[in-house]
Amino acid sequence: MPRPGGGVPVDSMAASGAGHEDAAATMPDAAADGPAPGKLLVLVVDDEPVIVEGMSDALLSADVPHLAAGDATSALALLRRHPEIAVVVSDVHMPGLDGLGLVREAMRGRHEGRDALVAVLISAHFDWERLTDRRQEGIVGVLTKPFSVTELLVEVGSALAEATARRARGS
Repeated sequence: MPRPGGGVPVDSMAASGAGHEDAAATMPDAAADGPAPGKLLVLVVDDEPVIVEGMSDALLSADVPHLAAGDATSALALLRRHPEIAVVVSDVHMPGLDGLGLVREAMRGRHEGRDALVAVLISAHFDWERLTDRRQEGIVGVLTKPFSVTELLVEVGSALAEATARRARGS
């Protein structure tokens, strides 16, 4: 849930004993039935339920249709079932397949065209300079934790615009 002042909480659930499996099982699925026809979806991915909940609440308050996943494997399954997902917002550091691996796997064949996909990566500790070719990989935005609701919505809005343009070029 967003904090007063617009920040998205980044408290880790790991310290409370919530395991990775528990986190994945309790992720909200804000748009389980999918978007209205013609609407693009945002996919939020983080292994910390409180982060997913905060981002989901922010997107919901801005009427942004979205789905959520607690790990990369679940995210890839959602991507296969929902070609209307146009933006992936993912934490970089997750157990198993990390956010970079998720984006690389998800982007295969989806840079342009009717099902084009772009990504926004989030992390508290990451050397963003390592991603010199990030636009080539479909990464159109980065957020450093902690980030505000406004920062999230600006990045998502920009990413949706980019995905829409890429999809229009491929129609």
